[in-house]
Amino acid sequence: MNDFLKSLSEKLSAYQLFNFIYPGAVFLGILHFHGMPLGILNEIWWFLLASYFLGMTISRFGSIVIEWLCLKLKWIAKYDVKRYSECMAKDSFTAVLLELTNIYRTICSMGTLLLIGTIFKYQQNDKCCVIIIEVLFVVLFLISFIKQHHYLENKLKV
Repeated sequence: MNDFLKSLSEKLSAYQLFNFIYPGAVFLGILHFHGMPLGILNEIWWFLLASYFLGMTISRFGSIVIEWLCLKLKWIAKYDVKRYSECMAKDSFTAVLLELTNIYRTICSMGTLLLIGTIFKYQQNDKCCVIIIEVLFVVLFLISFIKQHHYLENKLKV
């Protein structure tokens, strides 16, 4: 088992870890906390596989829905791909900025999906504080995503 985990950790990039496995694992943990039985995930293999797949799905939701919504509301602008490529050739830190932007978007996406689930699960007034906390969580990472996106946009303009 230790060899498997060591081999897996050597093959995963930091981007995959923080953009797929971490959000997927947190999402599964919160689902478990809310009472969803996740017995099959007691084995590390299943847990990692489920975390990766769920995290990848959450990331795609962020890319398709969250980013699209931010573009439509004009909170962010589309990147100039040619300019991005030029910046990448000059400064590798540009890729780090893009990865961080994507991580914030994925965490915002995770929070949004958890919020939607919480709203549907808890329709009583006594659970309002859970919903308020999740709304604040989504807003925090939405603002982080927008701020990081603008930072990268400004770097591309230089």
